[in-house]
Amino acid sequence: MGNLAEKKLFLLDMDGTIYLDEDLFDGTMDFLAHVKKIGGRYLFLTNNSSRSVDAYVQKLGRLGIEAQKEDFLTSTDATIEGDWSQACFFLAAQKLTGMTPPW
Repeated sequence: MGNLAEKKLFLLDMDGTIYLDEDLFDGTMDFLAHVKKIGGRYLFLTNNSSRSVDAYVQKLGRLGIEAQKEDFLTSTDATIEGDWSQACFFLAAQKLTGMTPPW
């Protein structure tokens, strides 16, 4: 598995991992700063499809974390990017219709 210090990409779940509701966990900002300092990158992950990436960018901003759309991978993104070679029908909340992945 190697040394953690050698890792350059960190996949971070959000709610319950780096914050809970509107409270950032101790050490989160230090960890994110360290990842940037070593030239690494982090992606924020969520399986909560009830919010758009824009909503998550705003939420993290309220918590003091500067993030861009390309810093996220959501279950909605994974669905959009999936190989749907067969007919498939999706149901989504109105606010999520028309979304395209940020990359």
